[in-house]
Amino acid sequence: MPNSIPNIAPGAGLDQGRFSTCAFHAVATVLDETLSLRYNIGLDREAVITHLEDQIMMPNDGFNGAMVEDVISQINAKNKRGTPQHAKFRCKNKGEKYCVTVQANEVTFEKLYQIMGEVSGVSSCVAVIKTDNAGHERHAVAVFGRAPRKTEFVLKARNSWGTKSPLLDVSESNFVAAYMLEPTLHFIIDAEQNRQDPPPETKDWSVLHRKVEDVTSRIDPTPLGQFVENYSLEYNKCLYTGRLGPNGYPEGLGSLTDSVYGRVYEGKWASGKMNGHVQETRPDGHVLTFNWKNHDRDGWGEVHNTNSGVKMWGTWKDDNINTP
Repeated sequence: MPNSIPNIAPGAGLDQGRFSTCAFHAVATVLDETLSLRYNIGLDREAVITHLEDQIMMPNDGFNGAMVEDVISQINAKNKRGTPQHAKFRCKNKGEKYCVTVQANEVTFEKLYQIMGEVSGVSSCVAVIKTDNAGHERHAVAVFGRAPRKTEFVLKARNSWGTKSPLLDVSESNFVAAYMLEPTLHFIIDAEQNRQDPPPETKDWSVLHRKVEDVTSRIDPTPLGQFVENYSLEYNKCLYTGRLGPNGYPEGLGSLTDSVYGRVYEGKWASGKMNGHVQETRPDGHVLTFNWKNHDRDGWGEVHNTNSGVKMWGTWKDDNINTP
């Protein structure tokens, strides 16, 4: 499973032109990449977009864009589990059609930023952002990872403006809404019109699904205060980038660098303590991803030795390993 932001965005040539079809393009991109990860199959994105245009745009005079929720509802209504005519999505390079339904879960920017720290590289979310374009003040994009740190937390997304701006930033300042999409393939209709069962799910999908569920199931504190960069915390001699609470302690999303041991902690904070999903990166190549509670590891966690590639999983309680 990809773990870094790619230099070239797949599907960068998709171009909505002057039509308000960004939601169709973003949904098609996410479905293609997540179905590829889950079942090792690919969609004909252009055919999916055309299908959505025929079902949503063409019947509506004066069409001026579609809500992401409406696009998902239309997909689920047309791709019902049942007879071959319910298989509406074409395969990328074979004469097959797929019957697919989609579960959409709305997430906050904070949740999405945490998720993309775990599953970066795969477009798994449609985000709606604000733009300065007259007549197109809301725009849908396919989010696939985090961007290098700037003056605020930023995510990267695949766009639908052709070769012009194939990637766009999603930040707290332009964020409107986001939906994690989980497509399910119910059956396949092959070139001879025979019905086939879907292929087995991949291990990479199982890992991604578990990590997304782990992040989205948590109740996180609401961030407060101002955003600071490389702020010196006098009480522990560390540098902190993120939000500060009214008491001057880290609150919400943030990244802390331990100047003594060189360790970097990135994730959720509450009253200066790690609370929630936190990733710890050590100079020796170990990356530890855990749920924390009041500065102690508590819950499911993963230890990854990036030098050897070895990974270990387990659950922790009160900073001690509970079940390896």
